[in-house]
Amino acid sequence: MSEQGFDELVGFARDSHLGRFEDLWDKPVELALLLFEVGSPQERADELDAVIELSVTSRLEWDIVSRIAQVALYGGHELPSSLSVWVGDVLAGKRPRPRTGSRTIARDMIFCIAVADLRDRFGLTPTKNSATGAFSACDVVAAASGFSYKTVERAWGLREPQHPQS
Repeated sequence: MSEQGFDELVGFARDSHLGRFEDLWDKPVELALLLFEVGSPQERADELDAVIELSVTSRLEWDIVSRIAQVALYGGHELPSSLSVWVGDVLAGKRPRPRTGSRTIARDMIFCIAVADLRDRFGLTPTKNSATGAFSACDVVAAASGFSYKTVERAWGLREPQHPQS
């Protein structure tokens, strides 16, 4: 692909993913809630159970579950049983907010979504292939975001199964 094609892909990545969510890079809870709404009700229930399980040791997941409960309660919605137990545990002081977390999780999720989309839409390999010398989806996302290739590649390499389209 030509340099012009690369520039067009950089523009696509910036417009479709990075620029759209840039204000959420330091707001991982809001980004996770946005992504949570994408799945089917069963997928959301499965994801909620997984996030509840992770909330024991991860501040981010604890905050996500807390926000989901808050939105459901303010909206007058019935809580799934796993969320009801979680809320009860929090109110009883049995489930304190963990001390660990990461501010780069949301940014890395956006990087992974963008890399996966470039892979699926345009057939780019996610990472560099030294044999072909062609640029990769990580190269495009790095150029669009202003972060280094290594930062984007590391995010892609550490992606978790719950990241969409990974």
